[in-house]
Amino acid sequence: MLRRHENEIATATVVYHELLFGCYRLPESKKRQTIEKYLQEVVEPNIPLLPYDTNAAKWHATERARLVSIGKTPSFADGQIAAIAFESGF
Repeated sequence: MLRRHENEIATATVVYHELLFGCYRLPESKKRQTIEKYLQEVVEPNIPLLPYDTNAAKWHATERARLVSIGKTPSFADGQIAAIAFESGF
């Protein structure tokens, strides 16, 4: 599946953090080892990880302020992901 869509797939570093965080919270087990190995050996080298950079931070701050001013406070991580996607042209 990854190979068929390899030119169409990317994710944000914030999402990769969430995947790693979930993995590291698991107790030491075969399941954790399998997930950790997959993330390190398949996801990291094969899926572009888009950064939360200065441009994304500026967009995020502007959009977050706009949303808060109209009473719609988004989650911080979701705002980061949206900013990365916007700044990356998605």
